[in-house]
Amino acid sequence: MPRRKRTRVMFAAAMVAVAALIAAACGPAPGPASAAAADIRAGQNYLRALYGRGELNFDSYLESNAQVHADRLADGATSCANLWHSSEMNTWYAGYAWGENVACVPGCPDNGQQVLDMWWNSPSHQANILNPVFGLQGVGVTCNGTVEMVVAHYRSP
Repeated sequence: MPRRKRTRVMFAAAMVAVAALIAAACGPAPGPASAAAADIRAGQNYLRALYGRGELNFDSYLESNAQVHADRLADGATSCANLWHSSEMNTWYAGYAWGENVACVPGCPDNGQQVLDMWWNSPSHQANILNPVFGLQGVGVTCNGTVEMVVAHYRSP
């Protein structure tokens, strides 16, 4: 990874940690009590700010749908070999621009840094994070004891 990009990613990781501390001091983050989900929401907003994009606001409907898919992916999974995208996206978000990022992490780290790194280093996932049309996000995280499944849903306002 080029030095400049690595520096940005490392700086993003530090900012995610700071954002999590600030969020903890200000009260609970919206959505589930998952530290990973909070890290990912905050990290995506930090990365968007670096590139002059507006913030992705929390949306409980998106988060609920993302959680449904994370739970499905984790159900019976013993590895990260079999991921797929939600088939209901057109129904759930009809009339809006939408996107979905899916990730799997072996074990249950309960932080979002590995997922943010994976998505940031994938052009299609990074495009969803930076898409200026998107203004809302929801992140679902499920760990089944073997793998952690993470799903982010994005939608235009």
